[in-house]
Amino acid sequence: MDESTVELIDYLRVPWRQKWVIIVTFVAAIVAARSVGQAVSPTYQVETSLLLLPPPIIGTRGGARWQPVGAGSL
Repeated sequence: MDESTVELIDYLRVPWRQKWVIIVTFVAAIVAARSVGQAVSPTYQVETSLLLLPPPIIGTRGGARWQPVGAGSL
């Protein structure tokens, strides 16, 4: 086999040899993100409300009655 040929196992050995660097970096990033998240106060607050209105009043000759829009004809 030619010496310049690179196999898949060679690509997997590099991160495996440096696994502690990867693990320490990952843990440090999580710790930093958590501490910044707890230190910074929330900037935005969202609030919502829902206004429910009764259906419109449809007038008839005998008086007014409640009827949903599109529920039927007069």
